[in-house]
Formats: sequence, structure tokens, C-alpha cells
Amino acid sequence: MIRLVKLEQCHLDGIQLQPKQDKRWFTGELGAMLLEQPFSFALVDDVTAWAIGGVVETHDGVARMWVGIAEDAGTRLLMVIRWTQRAIESLFGAGFHRVEAHVKTDFAEAHRMVRLLGMEFEGIMRQYGPDREDYALYARVKDHG
Repeated sequence: MIRLVKLEQCHLDGIQLQPKQDKRWFTGELGAMLLEQPFSFALVDDVTAWAIGGVVETHDGVARMWVGIAEDAGTRLLMVIRWTQRAIESLFGAGFHRVEAHVKTDFAEAHRMVRLLGMEFEGIMRQYGPDREDYALYARVKDHG
């Protein structure tokens, strides 16, 4: 049975991320910060986490979304996308007006995923990553209507 649960250290330690995802974003001080966030979750099947994700509020009304997906997520990827779409809509309903995502420039699958979430490319963040890799900035902005 697939469940959405609060993120725990065992999820960060146990997930085998897709090769293009950098585990360093989920370890050490960064991992500890994610565990403290109120919107950090894991999608688990029995005891195995196959997706982790959440949001960090960067400033009033703006959130940065993050997602880590297991290498063997396979057909569960559609569920991750649906869960993430619902999370974005929930953020808008809770008063956020902007949700951002940072994607390694060479991670084509992640670029496709954020576009499926309705995010738009805004630019390149040069030397942003832990090894000074370039990242793309995507965002979805709530309609004023």
C-alpha cells in the first residue's frame, strides 16, 4: 500500500536516487534542515521510500519545491507528478503566490517533470550546485483571478 508520510531520517538515508540527482542535497546540514520543515514528506510502499519531497518557504508567499525520486520509481512516477501538482495547488490555496524549482541543467527528465507541473523556465543559475554546476530556475505563479 502506498502512503504519504512525514519525512524521516530513514527515508533520506534509504532512498536510492536517480543517477542525475545529487544525494548531497539530502544529507548533512541540508538534510537536517529538510527534516525540520513542516512540508517534507515521503511516498512509501511498505517501508521503502521511492519519492521524497517538500517545500521550503524562502520568503513571504514564495516556496521552493524539492523532490527526490528513487531510481526504480518506474510507473509510480505518474503518482509523484499528481502528488506534486496537488501540493502546488495546496500551496496556492494556503496563500503562496509563487512556487520555484531548481533543476540541474543536464537533467532532461527533471526539466520535463517541472514543465508537466506547469512551471516555466526563468533562467540559468550559474555555478549554483555543490560542485559549481549550473542549475535552471523554474517557477509557477498563481493567477490573480
